[in-house]
Amino acid sequence: MHQLIGRDQGQYSFNPGAGTITISGLNNGVVFGDEQLLLINNARSNVPLFNFAIPALAVATCINNVITLPTALTSAMNATDPLQIYLDLPSTAPADTAAAVDTFLHLLLRQIVDNTECLSTQDSSQRLRVTIDALTAGLTLTTVGTVGSLTGGSLTTLGTVTNPVPVGNVATIGGGNPEWQNIDLARAAYNSLRSQITFGN
Repeated sequence: MHQLIGRDQGQYSFNPGAGTITISGLNNGVVFGDEQLLLINNARSNVPLFNFAIPALAVATCINNVITLPTALTSAMNATDPLQIYLDLPSTAPADTAAAVDTFLHLLLRQIVDNTECLSTQDSSQRLRVTIDALTAGLTLTTVGTVGSLTGGSLTTLGTVTNPVPVGNVATIGGGNPEWQNIDLARAAYNSLRSQITFGN
């Protein structure tokens, strides 16, 4: 991974008279070699000191994290000049940071799963219990699994109830006393049967 020394990890000290750049503070005590040196540039004067892709500028040695450059390039510079030093180094994340990231991702994924689970699931078939606050005019319910209670208003059409529950504590049906309505229904049923009975002499 391309790492900028002094920003991504580590720090450096520059000795322009000797043409050396000493790198320290790399993660896990990494020691880099010539093949990991990518780019060095004097950011103040915008003078390139090393570029692995340009043969004329690919002249440097790396021993024990000390980079040695041709003094012909560095002797006129100052030790306080800011340098851009890119090395090909392992990831900057130390072990404890990586563990913290793993823990965070675990918690985040668990929260996502919890939030996507339906909190109203009633049974193993993933059927849900819902509450209808209001029925719009002309609404038709064709099939109802269970009718618990119907409060207020009116139900225009109820096609099929597959699992009805006992009806109790009904004060009125259609605005009338249910007891008188039951008597009227019984009387109508009796009259219908009575009209079909013929008594002999």
